[in-house]
Amino acid sequence: MAGDGPQRLTWERLASNERIDAKFPGWLDPAERQAALSRATVLAVPSVWPEPFGLVGLEAAAMGVPAVAFDTGGIRQWLRHGASGLL
Repeated sequence: MAGDGPQRLTWERLASNERIDAKFPGWLDPAERQAALSRATVLAVPSVWPEPFGLVGLEAAAMGVPAVAFDTGGIRQWLRHGASGLL
């Protein structure tokens, strides 16, 4: 789970409590992000604030990785429900 935010500690605790093998590396540089996306089967964008655009969605789509995200802000500009993922 890349990135950071106010819920990170909660997610880390939940993963630990549920014995889920999850990693929380924080923000990734471009090479790390590309490597992570190359291993991904889906991109989850949990932003609930009005994300202006969310470039990571395009980066994932370029690698054939579908996304699931909340329909907020500019996400609808790159995520087509049922085509490139789910809103």
